[in-house]
Amino acid sequence: MSFLPTDLDRIRRFLGYPVIGSTQFIQDRMDAIAGESPDAVARIQEYLRELEKVNDQINKARPYAAQSFVSGAATTAQFYRGDRMAILREEGRRYVQELSNALGLAIAQDIFKSPSSTSQIRRS
Repeated sequence: MSFLPTDLDRIRRFLGYPVIGSTQFIQDRMDAIAGESPDAVARIQEYLRELEKVNDQINKARPYAAQSFVSGAATTAQFYRGDRMAILREEGRRYVQELSNALGLAIAQDIFKSPSSTSQIRRS
């Protein structure tokens, strides 16, 4: 099995590398993996599919992420901006780490980081 033509850009994007100056060493690593293990290529492509799903879920949830209250029968929970997507962001980070390990490449930038690093949940 070999990599798809779109895999290079997806790997670059999810690992947080810039467009200019990073494609050659990523391509070199992809070529080495493709020559060594077709199973590794399939696993990396599965990580990329899962990352696309998580990214799509985040994009669909973004319009609702600013809602700061969720009311239930007994309690109301207040969320700070971005907290409602924390689970999706964490899942994205997990898959990026798996992708990084499988490729043997460092994560250049966390593309799933929360816009606020001081997020908390208050219950009232």
